[in-house]
This record gives sequence, C-alpha cells and structure tokens, in this order.
Amino acid sequence: YETKRLDREDYFKLVAKVQAELTKLGIESSVIAAYHNKETFGDADILVVSESLPPNWVDEIKRVFSLTEDQYVKNGSVLSIGVDNFQVDLIVTPEKELHASIVYFSFNDLGNLIGRIGHKLGIKIGHSGVSIVVRPVGRTDHIIEEIMLTDDLFEAFDVLGLDVDQFIDGFDDLEDIFKYVARSKYFDPEIYSLEHRSYASRVRDRKRQTYNKFLRWVEETKPPAHHSFGVKSELGGYSLRMPYYEDVVLKHWPHAKPLVDAAIAKHEFNQQFKSVYNGEIVSALTRFVGRDLGEFMAAHRSHITDDIKREWIANPALVEPAILKFLDEFEDDDE
Repeated sequence: YETKRLDREDYFKLVAKVQAELTKLGIESSVIAAYHNKETFGDADILVVSESLPPNWVDEIKRVFSLTEDQYVKNGSVLSIGVDNFQVDLIVTPEKELHASIVYFSFNDLGNLIGRIGHKLGIKIGHSGVSIVVRPVGRTDHIIEEIMLTDDLFEAFDVLGLDVDQFIDGFDDLEDIFKYVARSKYFDPEIYSLEHRSYASRVRDRKRQTYNKFLRWVEETKPPAHHSFGVKSELGGYSLRMPYYEDVVLKHWPHAKPLVDAAIAKHEFNQQFKSVYNGEIVSALTRFVGRDLGEFMAAHRSHITDDIKREWIANPALVEPAILKFLDEFEDDDE
C-alpha cells in the first residue's frame, strides 16, 4: 500500500480529522509533537488511551475510515492505517503511561538520545517512565526485576540537567534538538558511536534517520563533552552502574534502595535454594526426565514454603528424604 508525504498545513488538517473521528468513538488521543519548522511529514503518530477503546475498536476504525484489507496493519500495540493515502500510527497506551509516552516519543528521536545518557547512569528512560533494571552479576540476558522510579519523565530531565520549560516550548529544527541533548551535564559524545554499541543496538539505530543525522552533527560540530563515562564502563553490583547508582539514582529516588535490596536478596535466596534443590538432583532420585520431571517438580514446589527452603539451605541433608517422601505420595496419587 503506497502512502504519501504531506506538507505541514495538510498534515495538521488530516490529524485534526482523525482525532475528531476518534473522539466520536469515545477514544481519547494525543498527537506526538514535532519540531516547529518541520515542512513535510511521512506519517502521524497518535497515542490512543487503552482504557477508552471500545471492545471492537479495530473494526470501528476500519468502518469509520472505510479501510480495505491492505490499508491497515496491527502490530502489537500499534495499528497502522491509511487515511487519504497517508499513514497514521495509532499507538495503544495505558492512561498511566500517557504522559511519559507523550514526552518520550516527542520530537523525533529525542527520547532515544537522552535514553542513551540515562542508560550510562544506570536508569532506563522509556515510554512508561523511568526505571532501574536489576540483573544478575555479569549477565545481560536475564532480569531479576525492573523497578519503577517514577512515571514522570521530567524528573529524569532534571537529573540530566535538561531544561523542562524549553522542552515544553518545543524546538525549531533538528539542530535545536541536538543542541538540547548536548547541553546535558552528562553529555558524552562517545556513548553514541555505533562502534561502541551492542550488536542489537547498532542494527536498530543504524535504521533511524534522526540518530544518523545526530551522529553526523556530532562529527561536524564537535560539541564539548560535559562528562566522560568511559566507553567500556562496566556494570557493577547487580548491573547497577557505580558510582551513579549511589551518587545519582539514590540521591534523586531514595525509595529505590529498599526495593533493589529486596530484589537482590530474593534472587540470592532463590539461587541458594537452587543449589540444594534443582532438576538434576530431583531427576537423579526420581528417575523422572522431561515432562514427567517438570510435572513432579511443579507439584512438589507447590508444597515447599519459604520456611522449608530456609531449612533445606541450612541443612541440605533434609532434601533427599523430602523428595522421596513426596515421590511415594505422588505415585500413589497416580494409581
């Protein structure tokens, strides 16, 4: 399905038309902001509040805009539709994430660019808010817990030393956006270079036009670094970046410490328990493998309280007789 670009005047007319139709359906919506001097648009991004969607909202959208089968695509939380040969992306967003999403998605790739700085500080800046991701030591493929710090992205702007009022006023062009990012007190141009990114990040950001324009702008204008993270700075503790976790994160969000400590303590407790009770140990005693092993362990675990786990961690000799006792009961139930 071929779509066209629209000039500024026609773009805002079409967006107003789409929002008017959404309102008639009872759907609350917000348009993602663009910089002031943007002359043409290739698509429109509109957030729609999930709680306001009628049960058959996709069918209603198809009906209202007379969409044929090739004029809409549902991909996860995004419904892309063709309205007068122009692409409109309706992004389903929970009401509690609406403010953060409006801020994060505004002004092209601004959210992604400041998110890079946040990442180096050990905070995740995204469309649902600001969070800290607790991972096992030395692992990036597993999350112990993601702890929300705030759903107000402007708190992250304050942490990064970015002027919230300027963001609200908007930007004239892409260079204004780039200069804004470079004014962060933690700005370090080295963290944006694709050669210093993970493979997945390189693949993703290489496709982003604004990100590539930012890289060229940095190369050409050479904005000064206000901070140096060290390109190969390592994750410390439970993937909490030191010293920023203590000096930055806990300074602004002190409520995070007991939550992080509890998540780590729970993880360590579970790891201790796995060392005395795991599939290998259970299989050796029961001779179960595969699905049979899984069913037995699921049934057994439902009877193992935290107090029992503590007893077994303190005295591993208790584990074998407990497994064999439950095995007798398990086999009796099957007869």
